[in-house]
Amino acid sequence: MSPAQHQAIILSCLCLAGFVLMYLVPAARRTRFGIFAALNFLLAAALFASQVIFGFAGWRSEIVAALLSELPVVFLISWFCLAQAGSLPARVAALPAEPVARRPRLRASLRAAPLMLLLAWACAAMIGLVWPSPAMEAYAPAPPQFAVFKWTISFAEGFYAGLTAVVFALAARSAASVRMLLLKNVAFSTSMFCVLFIAVESSLVAGARLWVPDASRRAVVEWLLTLEAYVAALCFLMLIVGVTLRYTPAVASTMVRRLHINWLPARERLESSRWQTVAGGGERDDPRFPPPCGGCQVTGIAARRGGQGANDDPARGHHEGSAGREGTRHTRGSAQTLRGARGSARRRRPGVEDKLDHELGLGRPLVAGRQR
Repeated sequence: MSPAQHQAIILSCLCLAGFVLMYLVPAARRTRFGIFAALNFLLAAALFASQVIFGFAGWRSEIVAALLSELPVVFLISWFCLAQAGSLPARVAALPAEPVARRPRLRASLRAAPLMLLLAWACAAMIGLVWPSPAMEAYAPAPPQFAVFKWTISFAEGFYAGLTAVVFALAARSAASVRMLLLKNVAFSTSMFCVLFIAVESSLVAGARLWVPDASRRAVVEWLLTLEAYVAALCFLMLIVGVTLRYTPAVASTMVRRLHINWLPARERLESSRWQTVAGGGERDDPRFPPPCGGCQVTGIAARRGGQGANDDPARGHHEGSAGREGTRHTRGSAQTLRGARGSARRRRPGVEDKLDHELGLGRPLVAGRQR
């Protein structure tokens, strides 16, 4: 068994353990990210196990195996970047993280992460398949094209992993962050810093295979691979801790009650000003007073129509004008006031009834309900 296959066994066991833990924890199964992380762990475990079972038939097969083992990392970083940018598909509008919301350029960079990571993966695949190299022979000397192949994908992964780790760290430092949310952000930040460290370590392994002499290459590479296994275990552990910690946003009931109590007098003054404007025959398009909503708007229109009918014909419109003025004292107009408004408008000029129905939003025919 080659050293690369031995490393693949260790990583496969770690990923399988991560999948089992994510499946057994109920809090992780109830979130979309918990399901995604469990499937990602299972995919990584299967890819590492296939390297051990099937082996490698040539340099190109080693390149393919190395590329496939990078896909779970690309998927994980892409999910984190889209989640922080608020770009994940959701039933309700998703909001970006607090440090990202204040920085439009950072949000744009996070949104472009999946595209850039897949582009870097495709470039690495093209380089590796056109100029194959011993990608899975850990202690063998490597040609320069192997270093270019490894650095292409490692740089992109390290950059976006470090970016997400910094965003999680800034969110943890926020003054509005409660203890549970702070622990979640610290756990995710630590896991992403571990991914950054693994990307740097992979680049160092490629450089060691390219430049370190034969006498000391094995010891250096073996030490780096051992360090990678420990960092990967820490990354998986922090990721599981971050997923399993539950955080439910709480409502500041005391602050809501105070806001509601302070809003009631202002609302009464606003409604009083609106009804005074309606009773005084003010224009509905007056910019000083916004149009009332719902029943207020219907009652105001009926009151104005009733008042105009009373002025045109005092003898016949006395009842309609009185009903219109009475309707201004209530938030909902009665059916009698609406009929009086229509009758007065009909006596004023023909064709106003249809316009009144359209303005009131009642349609035809007008069915008078019970007076409230």
